[in-house]
Amino acid sequence: MPEPEYTPQTYLEYHKRDFQVIEALKSLILTRCQSFLRSDTVAALSSTDAEMAKPVDDALYRIWSFCLLFGSNKNREDDLVGQLDWLRGGAVAHQRSCTSTIVSVVNDFDVADTNGVLFSPPDCFGAGNHPGDGLSAEELYAMTELWNCLSVLIQGFQGCTDQAREYGVFDPTCIGGGDVDGEEAMLEEWHYYLLTLGPARILDLANAFSPTRGSVVSGFALAKAKNLTQWTPPYPTSSRATFLKEAVAKVYEQKIALRFSAMPAKLEMQEVKRKRVASLAEELRLRRSSSEYKRLPLISAERPMSEWST
Repeated sequence: MPEPEYTPQTYLEYHKRDFQVIEALKSLILTRCQSFLRSDTVAALSSTDAEMAKPVDDALYRIWSFCLLFGSNKNREDDLVGQLDWLRGGAVAHQRSCTSTIVSVVNDFDVADTNGVLFSPPDCFGAGNHPGDGLSAEELYAMTELWNCLSVLIQGFQGCTDQAREYGVFDPTCIGGGDVDGEEAMLEEWHYYLLTLGPARILDLANAFSPTRGSVVSGFALAKAKNLTQWTPPYPTSSRATFLKEAVAKVYEQKIALRFSAMPAKLEMQEVKRKRVASLAEELRLRRSSSEYKRLPLISAERPMSEWST
């Protein structure tokens, strides 16, 4: 399928559509998740000021981009190498040559996955994540916080194994009727799969669970109508449960470790400066108490500049 051609008109239309999705999600998150959100996040979600709302908006757009790159049925949920690089601003992806990128990946991870995003990354890969520095710890935390909220918005599917079987969620699986534990586990995996499809799909399903629009049955009916029950279950012993969260957690931990590792060095430098100042002060005190210092003339006794001959 050829890529769509963008014009100024279509760009504005897509931007308006995406903006409406983000605003609708923010409203739902504020309504259903406020009780466990940080006060700063609640303020950003409810604010009409663009600057104040920016941390939440950026986090949701980054989640959306992450899902488009690594989820959305692209079979890149386990592409941890590419995910980490994207969060760090695309340092590996934007090396000068494709060859150096592949060699770097092979040398560091001993894999060469042609389906991985780093095999042929788009030019804009990681461009919004501060290339050179990557996302900050605060930005990464905001992504995790809002990702958990998106999960809550569609948690109404959980436990509804009878409806799941009725609407075909288990059809692509090998889970037979009566396997209660298997059904529960596979329904949870389907929930994780839905999250990988991104904010737009999550909004559609979340609205189906709203008090004014229906019940869990309407959610399953909508999922079936949008072919979301035709999905690929994870391989045995694997899971999509860690999608986005694992990569974000790894980079977040590195950022925090780097921040705290710099603190002892900073404190040590401050201590060195303090000792230098104290040593200089002591030296001056000793000099002032010495006989040589006391014999030095006062400034008022020195010859004024006007007395120097020219």
